[in-house]
Amino acid sequence: MPDRYSYPNSLVLINKLGITDYDRWKAVETAAIHQRMVELTEHPIPGRYDLAHLQTIHQHLTADLYVWGGDIRDTDTHPGGTGIAHCRPPFIVPEAERVFGELAARDHLRGLDADAFSDRLAWVWGETTYRYKCIIRMRTIPWLPSD
Repeated sequence: MPDRYSYPNSLVLINKLGITDYDRWKAVETAAIHQRMVELTEHPIPGRYDLAHLQTIHQHLTADLYVWGGDIRDTDTHPGGTGIAHCRPPFIVPEAERVFGELAARDHLRGLDADAFSDRLAWVWGETTYRYKCIIRMRTIPWLPSD
């Protein structure tokens, strides 16, 4: 599905480095985002664990590669390799507010036993992947509180 985020006739996202070769782009993207994730584990971005916080984290993760990191997607996308349907742009913000509101109501998953935590984390992962989908796949959820 062509969109303004990809090079014409390519799956490669338009990037600050001008990389158009798919394999090179994936390798560079993986390394750059991994490094940014390491930074987040050492220096977490404070926030309210809401959509604005997720956008700030996404912007940080993708800052070396994309000018649009952290922006709310304004085009329709397709599931790609994940097989997960994506929320249509007009519904992203209200659905994200619903999901993050439920997460807050559950005290951001604090105090749960391992089974309950895993169950709720799977729900959060699925909901945020479907609702937000900031163009690239979120590879982890480094923004959940650790205690």
